[in-house]
Amino acid sequence: MGSYLKNRHMIVVITFIILMCLLGGRLFYLTVIQHKSWSDAADNLSTKTVYTSAARGEIFDRYGRLIAGNKQLFAVNMIAADTDEKNLNDVALKLMDLLEKNGDTITDEFPIIINEDGSFSYTYDNDMKSWLKSQDMSTDLTAKQAFKELREREGIDKSLSNYDAQKELQNTYSIFPPISVKNMKYTSQLELEKFLEGFQLDTDLSAKKAFNKLRKKYDIDSSLSDADARKILIVRNALKNLGYQSYMPAEIASSASQQTVIELQENASKYPGVQVERKSVRYYPNGSTASHVIGYLGSISESEKAEYVKKGYSSTDLIGKEGIESYYESVLKGKPGSKTIEVNAEGQQVSEISSTEPKPGKNVTLSIDLNLQEVAEKSLEKAIKGIQRGGSFQSKYGSFGFSHAYPNCNAGAAVAVDVKTGQVLALASYPGYDPNLFAEGISSEDWDSLQSTNPRDPLSARPLYDIATMTSVQPGSTFKPITCLSALNAGFSPNTYLTCAGYVKLGSRTFGCWIWNEYHGSHGGLNMRTALEVSCNYFMYDLGSGRNLASGSKLNVDHDISNVMDYAKKLGMNEKTGLEISETIAGVPSEESKNKNIKSQLSYYLKVNASKLFESDIADNKNKLEKNISTITSWVDSDNNTMTRNVVKDQLKDLGVKNDSLDELTDKIRSDYVGQGKWTTGDKLNLSIGQGENAYTPAQMARYVATVANGGTLYDLTLTKEVEGRQISENKGVTVENSNSDAWKVIQQGMHLVAQGSNGTAKKVFGGFPYSVGAKTGTAQKSGKINTPDEVEYIKQHLSGIAPGLTFDQVQTEMKRLMKEDPKTYSSEAIAVRRAVMNLSDAKSDDIDKYKRSYSNFAWFIVFGPTDDPQIAVSVLLFQGGAGAYAGPVAREIIGQYLDLQKQYASGNYDLVGNALEDSSAGGNAAAASGGDDPAV
Repeated sequence: MGSYLKNRHMIVVITFIILMCLLGGRLFYLTVIQHKSWSDAADNLSTKTVYTSAARGEIFDRYGRLIAGNKQLFAVNMIAADTDEKNLNDVALKLMDLLEKNGDTITDEFPIIINEDGSFSYTYDNDMKSWLKSQDMSTDLTAKQAFKELREREGIDKSLSNYDAQKELQNTYSIFPPISVKNMKYTSQLELEKFLEGFQLDTDLSAKKAFNKLRKKYDIDSSLSDADARKILIVRNALKNLGYQSYMPAEIASSASQQTVIELQENASKYPGVQVERKSVRYYPNGSTASHVIGYLGSISESEKAEYVKKGYSSTDLIGKEGIESYYESVLKGKPGSKTIEVNAEGQQVSEISSTEPKPGKNVTLSIDLNLQEVAEKSLEKAIKGIQRGGSFQSKYGSFGFSHAYPNCNAGAAVAVDVKTGQVLALASYPGYDPNLFAEGISSEDWDSLQSTNPRDPLSARPLYDIATMTSVQPGSTFKPITCLSALNAGFSPNTYLTCAGYVKLGSRTFGCWIWNEYHGSHGGLNMRTALEVSCNYFMYDLGSGRNLASGSKLNVDHDISNVMDYAKKLGMNEKTGLEISETIAGVPSEESKNKNIKSQLSYYLKVNASKLFESDIADNKNKLEKNISTITSWVDSDNNTMTRNVVKDQLKDLGVKNDSLDELTDKIRSDYVGQGKWTTGDKLNLSIGQGENAYTPAQMARYVATVANGGTLYDLTLTKEVEGRQISENKGVTVENSNSDAWKVIQQGMHLVAQGSNGTAKKVFGGFPYSVGAKTGTAQKSGKINTPDEVEYIKQHLSGIAPGLTFDQVQTEMKRLMKEDPKTYSSEAIAVRRAVMNLSDAKSDDIDKYKRSYSNFAWFIVFGPTDDPQIAVSVLLFQGGAGAYAGPVAREIIGQYLDLQKQYASGNYDLVGNALEDSSAGGNAAAASGGDDPAV
């Protein structure tokens, strides 16, 4: 048995040896003897992978009309793995020359540019300097210095963290500093550091040194010009951005001409690694319509590249940057297809090995009605231009005359909401922009054209800025229904009559009803409905203060401004509306926020004027100055009975205030700051009529009006109806309780009187209007002067009137001294030139500004209808529109258009889009095909 096993083992060993010899012999034959023939075959045949971009999902309006689609272009890509490294520079330069010759759109993301004078600079630095200039700041400020300047300029509370301060700058002042508060660096600086680190270069290298090191790194021929070297580096940078996915194609040109495609196909062997790909590019068939809803596409930033490449994006892909394009990026983005092919030495396809089809992104159907959106946008433009020249607004609903011109009116917004669902039917902001500019990457010239014409004026027109969701301003009298709802909830009877005495006198200040301010009249006895009809301030003063101010007695209910602010919160005024696009809100005012703001304003005033107000040993000592300012700002929490004039003056003297500044500063602090940390009676009166610290967006206003119209259900607003045919889940809303079961009806009735009552403030807007509606006008005061784009030039032009006898040479000398000796305080020429004038003359701030134009009032208008079964609510805001009624024609056009279509649809002779049907029996089918869930009148 043992012998048998031994023999079997020997047989296995011998067999294995024979097989290994045969295998080795065959391997020797193939690799040595037949090496040349197999090498030639390999040279003549190779595999390549061709990638096909996926179409982005399309965006439609609620009735299926295209808002964002795609068009086909040819892109030129390059794959590093398919190009010999030693020939890559030659291929890259040859390719770039070809693209340049044919005028193709090159994807240039290399951030070192060669200026006209031959110098080098980083695009990141240029972006940062451009922003600083737009803020009238010195271009050599660090991010920390610039952020500090913004905080002080706007009086941001010192106790707030940098993160909270940035939120306040955005929400309250509409300033979006490109600064990372986490590490206090410019975002462009962080982008630059990431770029340099990606090439293992020191992050403090100048643009020229970095360029030369990259030339050396990639062994670019020294005989080539810098311009040619940069062409190569554009390609090198695109390939490098792929990271570990070097097998993926890098886009070199986003749109190639037919001539380029032909030349590349005919000379494929001269361009190894270069591919032509058919790609889908975003296309917006309606131009600027709904631009702030849709948003736009943009390049993936340096800091985002690693994240997006991991997700399967190419580093040159465009992604949604704002609006719906951004919110639904993961939904709209498709999955690229690929095809693996064999090609011969001439670059011609021999066979296809495998392929996967691209998967287009999912489609999104919005809630907006494209026709209604167009009406909103055109009406905004029409009204604004009419107000600027004092013309009229003509439409089928009647003529409305703008009897007084307001030439500063240049921007506005409108929001229309389905009151039963919270779906947004239209959201318009004027001026808008054409998102097609971004579809293939926007040029610097086009980008500049979309910026503010006057960055120093926060109300100047900014096409990219969505006023409807990003701008919070005082709502004026459109807030009065909230004051009334709060009082009803507290038990106040809507039938109670209060007397409007015209005005309220508080110390030296007069708080007048508008009828007193304009005509020295009064409204006399009013109940809640008629008070809304005539927009009586005095009636709201009573409700906000909790007193019958005409008689001096208390109201018969426990109610004051704190109740009003609480009820405003219930109506969503302290929160975002739920929209899918960017929103910034200011929130409902509180005593705490007022206290912080007052202290910040006083601190800023003392700090900016420190050298003029304080003795040098205090002004020049940062710690002492901060301590003394902190002591002075604490007086905000006191009162004038405690802080008498003598007490304030003595303490200021002890705190190092100069003798020649004592009297003026004492009076200023007592009149403007002492005791102002809490709500005063004056605050309560202002807040009750939508003034003071009240500030809300048009979207918030539309949401609250919709809640009034539907009888107390607060819906989150939404712009989405369906995603890939699947309806968004039903928005159930939240019930806003009111102890008075008739409260909503009372406010609806009062607002109906506003629009169509005999004394209504909007009766001229809706005279002859075919539908019964409820409305409210609002004229919100905007104080202050409009800053000019260049403060230095302004003062130079008007110096003789501001400070007679003072020369501009003297001002310039003093300005330079200030900026040199105290660069932190005088970080911009605008600040320094004003201080220089005041140091050299008796001119005050008001004297300097006296030649500037004053701001005009905001115009607000809210409306819902029809009153018997409300369907739609609309809010309109016009910057510097002058008077609330001036915004009325815009709201009238929107609600009229909507109700007209609903009426036509109800007749059975039209579909929901307004197209006539062949016969009435087709109505039901047409509605079903178009999304017939919309209610009919």
